[in-house]
Amino acid sequence: MEGNASHLPVRGADHVTSWSVTLQVREISRADHLAAIADRPSVSFLQTPAWGDVKREWRSQSLGWFTEDGGAPAGTALVLYRKAPRIRRYLAYIPEGPAIDWKNAATEGLGRWLDPLVAHVKQRGAFGIRIGPPVEVRRWDADTVKAALAERRIIGPGVRLPLVWPSDATRARLREALARFEEGEG
Repeated sequence: MEGNASHLPVRGADHVTSWSVTLQVREISRADHLAAIADRPSVSFLQTPAWGDVKREWRSQSLGWFTEDGGAPAGTALVLYRKAPRIRRYLAYIPEGPAIDWKNAATEGLGRWLDPLVAHVKQRGAFGIRIGPPVEVRRWDADTVKAALAERRIIGPGVRLPLVWPSDATRARLREALARFEEGEG
């Protein structure tokens, strides 16, 4: 089936037992993946099974991290596999993920999470894996945003933001909209 990675070869164990609680990575259903990410506060759309459907030139696989008790997944990942030219190996890619608790993972040791993932994708013929973990640069609460807007530090009439746009036509439309805004036309 297009988009499914279950046809990929399997070459060994996909769990790590060097930590106090063993994490194991295994394939999960689309429904289980959606249910698991629905419980998380924030997950990129690039980590939904639907993104795997969009990326037709890649094979996709939904994975979950499980403890020995086998309950609900502790984390999930949409892994995209792309066949490398001339060799029977794949590049594994996890765009804007995996969807795990990164703060706790960093405290516990990322190897606890990444080692079983690496073992799993290697079993399926991956020669490498690229992940794109979410990186929090700043955290703003509502009061901070309201105060900044009230002081017009973020955006408002006369404020010029350094923006890069793809075309002259887009820049012209934005200039017209800003001029209307500054004149009070909305």
